[in-house]
Amino acid sequence: MTMPPNLAMIRSVTAASVFKTCNHLKHLKLLPSTTLNPISKQSFHIASNSCSDKKGHYYDPFAPGGKELALEIKSTDDQLLKNLEHVNSVEDILSLVRRHLSVMNASHKSHAILALFKKYKNNLTSLSKEEIVQQTEFKNLCNASVSHLRLMELSDQINWLKCLSYFRVPANTRIMQVLLNLISKQVNHLSIQEIVYIDFLLSHQDKCPLVDALQIALPIVFEVKVEREMDSSNLEYLRECLQYASSKSVSKSCFNFLVSLLSAYDRDIPPKVAASILRSLCAWPEHQKAHAILLLRVMDITAVSAHEFDISAIIGLLSGVLKKAEQHEAYRHAIFIDEFIKQMPNVSSRVLWQTAITLFTKLTKVDFSSPSMADFMCRKIEENAEAFLNTGLGAEMKVIHSLSRYSNLKPKSWDAIETMVLDKFRKHLNDDTLYWPKICLYLAILDCWPAEIYLKAADENVLKIFGPKEEADNRTKKSYQTLIDLHQAVHLLYPGNLDWSLPKPIFEKASASVLADLQSSVEPLPPLLPALAKGLGGQEYIHNNVLTQHLHFIDHVIIMRKGGYPTAVPSNSSKHKLTYLQDISVPSESLIVGVLAIKPSLCSFNGQVMSGEKALYIRTLEAMGIAVVPVFLSKWDSLLEHEKIPYLMQLLRNKTEDYEAMALL
Repeated sequence: MTMPPNLAMIRSVTAASVFKTCNHLKHLKLLPSTTLNPISKQSFHIASNSCSDKKGHYYDPFAPGGKELALEIKSTDDQLLKNLEHVNSVEDILSLVRRHLSVMNASHKSHAILALFKKYKNNLTSLSKEEIVQQTEFKNLCNASVSHLRLMELSDQINWLKCLSYFRVPANTRIMQVLLNLISKQVNHLSIQEIVYIDFLLSHQDKCPLVDALQIALPIVFEVKVEREMDSSNLEYLRECLQYASSKSVSKSCFNFLVSLLSAYDRDIPPKVAASILRSLCAWPEHQKAHAILLLRVMDITAVSAHEFDISAIIGLLSGVLKKAEQHEAYRHAIFIDEFIKQMPNVSSRVLWQTAITLFTKLTKVDFSSPSMADFMCRKIEENAEAFLNTGLGAEMKVIHSLSRYSNLKPKSWDAIETMVLDKFRKHLNDDTLYWPKICLYLAILDCWPAEIYLKAADENVLKIFGPKEEADNRTKKSYQTLIDLHQAVHLLYPGNLDWSLPKPIFEKASASVLADLQSSVEPLPPLLPALAKGLGGQEYIHNNVLTQHLHFIDHVIIMRKGGYPTAVPSNSSKHKLTYLQDISVPSESLIVGVLAIKPSLCSFNGQVMSGEKALYIRTLEAMGIAVVPVFLSKWDSLLEHEKIPYLMQLLRNKTEDYEAMALL
């Protein structure tokens, strides 16, 4: 019969490892059961405060100021361990390893790798991570420790993985492969915190089969354990798990479960935790109604605390919310966006001019009008004029497009960069591939009239895209509308004389396209008609769906005589869907009032600011002598029925009084 092994031969392994080995030998009936008793009471263990706290919550060891690793030794005095504890630098540790590796047991080796980690984090070395890994002593320490890894507890194996990952030991090395293999076999025994932590470590590793396999398995195990093991009272724990879930392919039910726990959290949420939760919600690909309560809460918290965040957090949070707001209205939180924009001047010196353009462009994409951000962007461009001039036209296009998006976005600081922007466009006048009509429309909205650029927009070489075989798809229809809008602007607003006209075939095609669209979109009962008819005393005072000679569409036209009284005037138009303005017999000294129903899609979601194109449309109508009364349908729909007629009549009264006052000047 084989005799039990001499315990003196296995003193080089940890007490926990000895206990595990003895259990195995007992199972094989090679060791008496009584041998286990004294061994099970032996004692030393490795505890990592940088990995976990008393509750087992893991932390990022790479973060500045992160918790340091502590080694707790419960054994008889060991001079080598004491020496490892009191070394002053990484070089001293490597020297100890070189001299004593042959007599080092598992605890010495674990203590050595952890001490290397700690000293390097505290900058107690002149070596880089790469240089440390290349040291013979480091390589020998790793090679000599491979045989002990299998006998270690899972928590100790995770500590080794952490230290080796920190020193960027490649995943394809022998020691890393052994560690990854051991952990992969115990993946079902990992706690939720350990799953999150290990996945974080693996994200810093190069790809290899074991890394790939673990990165697939860990989220699956995480999802299984979440509902069974989640501590819903620990906010930091919930935050970490939501962050992990948002970055992995977990199921909707798993993510929503975490959201529900955070939504039910009834204590205060610190601003930085709220910001992390907001990032996680932004990172999740879908927005659901179940997220609404938590989303609103964290956006409210971060909005109030916007001044507490640094520049990277301000830009990161604002960019994330704006990107999400392009698809989901729930993220269009006006107070949040406005408060974060207010922080820009405070961190101006650290904001790149390119970043200012990008943020302003994103704001206009989500229908947010911000004059202060427009001014900030223009000032940043002015401060970096040389760099701006040396870029391509993409930056200029973004600037004029965004500034023209809403009627109130042209800042005083535009004057400082206007010449710079126009000069860059002039340098590209030979480029027929640019869509010059759109560029000119943006400039017209900004009340900017460089003759040579407008002439370029009417060049046949530029407009050749509208060939005879051009199909009338939606994109082409929008282009035709652009040409008509530009035609209206140049002919009615250009300051001075300019021999400008679109090529006749193209103008006719554009006119026919716009007219066909108008006829197909006419509403049989416009939303304002009933209230107007009651307020004015009958429908005979109102002309509906009116078309001007420049192809403006006006929802309602009312002829007012002096004193603001409506006049019933017949129309010579036939009973078609559209009434032509020139067919209305307008008495002398009467005022033509045009009522426009402004749809919500033509306004910003904050403050009901009209789009730049619609504002230009109104300017061209007023240039024809028409008094325009815009009625915002979002405001209209919010009124009670008994409020609507007085509201409309007051708008009409104000407009006619303004025009009569102007006539007296």
